Amino acid sequence: MNNSIAKFLSYIFHPLLMATYLVGCLFYFAPQAVNAEVLPPQSLGILLVAIMAYTFVIPVLFVYGLQQLRMIQSLMLQTLEERRLPLWITVMVYAAATYFFGWKFIHLGAISTVLSVILGSITVSILLLSLISLYWQISAHMTGIGGVVGFLLAVVYLSGDPRLATPLLMAVLASGWIASARMQLNAHTTEEISAGFVLGMLICGAGALIFL
Repeated sequence: MNNSIAKFLSYIFHPLLMATYLVGCLFYFAPQAVNAEVLPPQSLGILLVAIMAYTFVIPVLFVYGLQQLRMIQSLMLQTLEERRLPLWITVMVYAAATYFFGWKFIHLGAISTVLSVILGSITVSILLLSLISLYWQISAHMTGIGGVVGFLLAVVYLSGDPRLATPLLMAVLASGWIASARMQLNAHTTEEISAGFVLGMLICGAGALIFL
């Protein structure tokens, strides 16, 4: 893998996109497993766009604003010092998203519970990542994809829906690609990559098993 491919993978599998990918996979492959079959496809599409706006667009705009204020040098947050403030801002944004989709969308029924568990689990993962990043630069990319793998594993266990085997396999393969990309770019050590993946998988997997 060369640096160009590694950078491309780092962008398309950005940690802030993982919530959108996870919800999209659940909506598309197994809507019954997350009680999404009650909504028409158009409504699911609008809901997915809203989730992407909350969990990707808004945090990116905050980080861009920090860069314009010269509080950080790069949008990729390559150093331990640069990532701390953006991570804490992201925690607050995701906490607000958890409240919004979990309680303001309560009229959607069980699907709002699923969304609140997904976003709440990711919020806890980012919070722990923020605390760890005070001392150790574990991989946020691997925390993100680890969360997707953990949540899908838990939903497969709870629902037994075989249609989730495809997105689960895709997520596992993506984990390998992302790990290789981050190492190719010398962004993290093997220990930082492993720790990030385990953190995301355990928190999001446990969240799904306990609250779904």
